[in-house]
Amino acid sequence: YELDTWRAYRAASELLTKAQTIQPNNGPIENNIGVVAAKHKDLKKADAQFKKAATLGENTNYNQGVLMIPKGDYPKALNLLANAKCTYNLGLAQLVSGNNAAAETTLKCAPESPETFYLLAVAAARANNSKGLYEYLMKASQNADLKAQARGDREFNAFANTPEFLNIVK
Repeated sequence: YELDTWRAYRAASELLTKAQTIQPNNGPIENNIGVVAAKHKDLKKADAQFKKAATLGENTNYNQGVLMIPKGDYPKALNLLANAKCTYNLGLAQLVSGNNAAAETTLKCAPESPETFYLLAVAAARANNSKGLYEYLMKASQNADLKAQARGDREFNAFANTPEFLNIVK
């Protein structure tokens, strides 16, 4: 899966570079080059592309908001993501900002994925909701990487020695 995803982003990057050559200064193309750069963890390039796309008339608030999360600028992330509804990234920004209730509401209506369930498990752990934690962590643990991550995640320290938790992450 990871290799296929990497190949898809690489192919997208090549096609977008060709499109940029054919039609320079095209807002959607510049924006999408930024998205691919962000997926490749090249946040500096992504930021530059989003800013360029914005000068070309694209609304890049969501993409720029997502970039603020790894930078640790959560208030700015929340501001830029303000118009987003039911998205993983908004839920993540709310969770890392300490707004557990808002994060839970957002993540419950976000598209279901192991990553979304993992964040819901974190929110449940922070609310001392063991039932929710186990339910969401079980769903998140369908992804082996997230199951392994949960074993050492400090968010789950209060539950780490319970039989339910140990059974999920074994």
